[in-house]
Amino acid sequence: MESGLKRCLMEVFYCLKSFEGEQRELQFKLIEEQFDIVYWRNRGDKNYAQLDGEINPYFDYRVTTTVEVPYFIVKFRKPQVRGRRKVTFADQYATIEASGSTMPRLTCRENTAVDTGEFGLSLRGHDADGWEKALHPHISGNSACLGAFENMMFKEAQTNPVGYMSLLSKFYRTWNVASAYWDINNMRPLYSLPDEEGNRKRLLPAIIWERLRQFGFSSSRVLQLVLPHLPKGFNLSRYIRAIEVLGQFEYGFGDSMYGWVYPECVSRAKKVDAFQPIWQKAHQDLIRMNEQDWRYYRQTMPMDAKRKLREMYYAVHDYFDTDLLAKYGNNFRESMEHNTVEMLEELQSYGSGTLSDLRESNDMRREWLFHPEWIDYWMPSESECAEYLSCSIPYRKTAAKYAGFKEPDGEMARFWPEETLDLLKEQKFECGKTAIKKLEKQREEILNEIKTLNSNPIEDKILQQQISF
Repeated sequence: MESGLKRCLMEVFYCLKSFEGEQRELQFKLIEEQFDIVYWRNRGDKNYAQLDGEINPYFDYRVTTTVEVPYFIVKFRKPQVRGRRKVTFADQYATIEASGSTMPRLTCRENTAVDTGEFGLSLRGHDADGWEKALHPHISGNSACLGAFENMMFKEAQTNPVGYMSLLSKFYRTWNVASAYWDINNMRPLYSLPDEEGNRKRLLPAIIWERLRQFGFSSSRVLQLVLPHLPKGFNLSRYIRAIEVLGQFEYGFGDSMYGWVYPECVSRAKKVDAFQPIWQKAHQDLIRMNEQDWRYYRQTMPMDAKRKLREMYYAVHDYFDTDLLAKYGNNFRESMEHNTVEMLEELQSYGSGTLSDLRESNDMRREWLFHPEWIDYWMPSESECAEYLSCSIPYRKTAAKYAGFKEPDGEMARFWPEETLDLLKEQKFECGKTAIKKLEKQREEILNEIKTLNSNPIEDKILQQQISF
């Protein structure tokens, strides 16, 4: 055993300092033979993310550059517990740290960087290292609920470090249904869309469901969407992070893409020679009329024309915003069904920082969806966009209560952009004529007033200015 590790063990377990030389060496020998201590640091050692030009998988960004408290990390390889079935956990790492008392401080975690050689693959950890929360029925977060082991480990830490670590190993391989945070025997039923064989019911083992819950899954909706499209034998637990993010894409598609789908649709349609962006002008004019000019139109416009333009505005708004967004949202869901594995593979290759941004940021999700590699999965071709933007639009069903908005066969009437622009132009013209009539009437009233007044140079000049205006 290296002298540095011996010094670290004596700092963590104070009792070793009081042992006689032969007894202490026996402790060191047994620890070296029976336990896999993968990393240690003494007071004053450096804590670097790189060691000899390679990644240090045991680097912890929370530890200062110069270590102030000695600690070592012991690895327990894939511990197993048995209930009605055998459950195998991922490799568990226990950080045992000097605490200034007779009981060392214990932190239980898993590590993604050891196998991958990369930081940032732990979604609930930190993108600067490889540490992840431990998944074990008696561990919550990073804290172990030792139960009856605690008193025994406390005593062993004072007299027998080998006994302390043996009890810790036994803790990882033991579970008690009465005190566990979750039941390893639980098989959670999940009802999803039917697969190719028509099966809707899937049973998720407790360890997979708890991993999902640990990563923040509050509902099974995402799994219900994804599971039917995964091949048999697909390693679901490996793609938990990617599944969560993909679910956020599906759930937050509207928030991410609102106001962006229509411009992209127009941009694609413009590549078709036959496309005429007349709906774009009609849409803009209706928005301008509704937001800026309505206060002028409403006083001069006949009720029928006013109602018709209003219904056109609502119908166009729904067609190019709400309906278009829903249409392409469904396209994206269909693309998920046919390309689930490809999407998960792509997302799984990202670091935790990128995955966190994709989960929380509309801008990041929008950028991903508009990436050339993925946009063709959910956005129609140029000709399909041109066709969608060139057809007539039906009035909303709520307009059926008014006369003239419903066909005899019960279908809602439709209108074309030319009809919208012509009606807008006609009402603007009528509005202008009405305004001119009002000005002429005011002019006549002023002239009549002049005739009834005694001659007064100052008042005459003022009235003349009003007439000129």
